[in-house]
Parts: sequence; C-alpha cells; structure tokens
Amino acid sequence: MARVEHKTKPKIAKAFNKLRKLPVFSLAAAKTAGLSQPTVSRLLQRGVLIRIGPGLYQFSDADFDPESADYIIATKLFGAHSVIGGLTALFHYGLIDDVPEQIWVLVPPAVRTTANLYRIVRTTRNLSYGIKRHAGYKMVDIERAIIDAFIYGSKVGMSRGIACAIRALRDKKTTEKRIFELAERMGVLDKIARHWDVITIAVER
Repeated sequence: MARVEHKTKPKIAKAFNKLRKLPVFSLAAAKTAGLSQPTVSRLLQRGVLIRIGPGLYQFSDADFDPESADYIIATKLFGAHSVIGGLTALFHYGLIDDVPEQIWVLVPPAVRTTANLYRIVRTTRNLSYGIKRHAGYKMVDIERAIIDAFIYGSKVGMSRGIACAIRALRDKKTTEKRIFELAERMGVLDKIARHWDVITIAVER
C-alpha cells in the first residue's frame, strides 16, 4: 500500500510523521500527535490504520511482523517492566520445536491477568539482567532463557530446561561461560550448577 501523507492535510501529515516512528501506538499517542478520535476512526475505515489490539494501532503499510506486534501488545498490557520470556523465548531462540500456546511474560509480583492468551510468571528477580531491548518490547536473551528454565522448573519442566541447555551448547548458540557468568550475576548459580554434570556429559557425547 502506498504511503498517504501527500493526500492529507499538513496537520495530519505532521501527526503521521510522529506516529510512524512508533512500531505500535495507542489512541492517547495518536491524540498527542494531533489526531482526534474521529480522525482515527476515519483512518481505520479508509484502511490507512489497522487495529492490532484494544486501543492499539498500526499503519497498514508498516513493515512489521505479527510476532513483534504480539509482544508489543503484551508489553502495553503488562507495563514497561514486563519482559517476554519462558517458553516463548525458548521457542524464539530455536531451543524447543513446539509453538507455545500462550505468550509467556515475566512480570513484577503485583501484576494480574485473566487473559488466556498470556502465561504470566510473577517474579521478584531482577528484570534488567540478561535482557534484550527491541522496538516496543523486551525479551530475555538466550542465556537468561536457559537459566529461567531452571529457576521456573516447575512451570517450564526441569527436563525441558536441561534439554534446552544441551541443545544451545551443541548448536553453539551460547557458551557455558556466558550462562554461568549471567547466573552468577543473578545470584542463581546453584540453580543450574546441580544439573550441569548431566548437561556436560550429554554435550560431549
């Protein structure tokens, strides 16, 4: 779809320039940029904008993948401190083959949800270690995804965590040193050390 700024009034074109810098934007952001709610509704009807979630919009010609949109919506829903993790991250890094039925999100303890689309993992652990920032959302890096599989073994499955660690090391997606350094920073080295002999033996076979 061709861009439409040249057909719009200067005020709307100016708002478009601001909003195109955002991968996804809310109605409040649209209003701040200079678009009224009726204008947003008309742009939706004309197909210039699309609604990708409750109160969240995107330009229809935006070069943006649906997976990222799902993560951005989750971040909007659960707040700036939320981080995509768990099985979602393990799948993202190619450490499990089955697509998770829910989007796993690490959140502070006070966060609650009844939405079936999400599996929230409430945690008091530091959500700044082992985190990769993307446009509109954050995701744990591969080392933290592996470490969290052991921390939340009752949710992820301890055998799955061990299998993911073995796969990541065999495929050279990370190293033992990087995993241990992050685990030490997080104060959870004991969580993985007790399983590491099994992992090392499997990798060396």
